[in-house]
Amino acid sequence: MIKIEDCRAMDRADELASLRDCFDLPAGIIYLDGNSLGAMPKAAQKRRTMLLGGSGAKTLLAAGTARPGGTCQ
Repeated sequence: MIKIEDCRAMDRADELASLRDCFDLPAGIIYLDGNSLGAMPKAAQKRRTMLLGGSGAKTLLAAGTARPGGTCQ
């Protein structure tokens, strides 16, 4: 069984870990959805605001957001 200490050690050794700061990820969220366009790069936020007037899809799909009955709204 993998222990939390092992996971933290792998995170520290990950050469791509610094790239996490390049994306707009909410605090406390572990983003695991590999079947989407992904989290928005921070560099794209200004362009999104220009095109959409500040609105738009900023929310990530989070596990456990489905409502009873199987719908996510």
